Amino acid sequence: MRARRGSNINQMVAEYRALRASVLRRWIDDFQLIAADLVDLMRFNEAIDQAVAESVEFLEAELEESRNLLLGMLGHDLRGPLHTIQMTATYLTMLDAGAEVSEAADPLERSSASMNALINDLNDFNRAKLGLGIDDITPEDTDLTRVIGDGIDQLRGAYPDHRIELEMTGNLVGVWDDRRVQQLLSNLVINALRYGSADQPVRVAVSGDGADVELTVANRGPP
Repeated sequence: MRARRGSNINQMVAEYRALRASVLRRWIDDFQLIAADLVDLMRFNEAIDQAVAESVEFLEAELEESRNLLLGMLGHDLRGPLHTIQMTATYLTMLDAGAEVSEAADPLERSSASMNALINDLNDFNRAKLGLGIDDITPEDTDLTRVIGDGIDQLRGAYPDHRIELEMTGNLVGVWDDRRVQQLLSNLVINALRYGSADQPVRVAVSGDGADVELTVANRGPP
């Protein structure tokens, strides 16, 4: 039933439309309308409009929840075959069966690591959409100078045709989750690269002041 919910919305709107037309037709055919009836007609139309709006909102919320649950199950079920791929790649590397096997295992390991990161992102997205928060956060004593610097180096390597400027000032030592900070940085910078002017640099500024650290990512171009 949930798979057909998108069509159910259209069907529900069509039924309200048919109800409106049927009632109005009977009203006009059976009564000699006067001014007071016009007020009733307006109220009837307003009630129908309100009912349609509330019904569509309810069904769309259910559809969104179903979509999020489906994506969550998909992310969970993908971990099984992905784990098998990772174990196979690790086993091939440990075999030490020659350069050809090692060269074949290396991209397999890197690709499976990228897939695992994508699945983690998908699960985080779904947990946030379902109001469950983001799990798997492991903060530890960290210097953001290193974390941000490494993240920017990786982004510069991935986008060699774009300029990424970095400025870091103040005390950036604190308790952070390195992976989450780099994930945040990557999302912001990639978004800035995608929607900014290609011939203008993306500027990343990080400043520490007491207990606060401010991270700013800015691009240039039409908004």
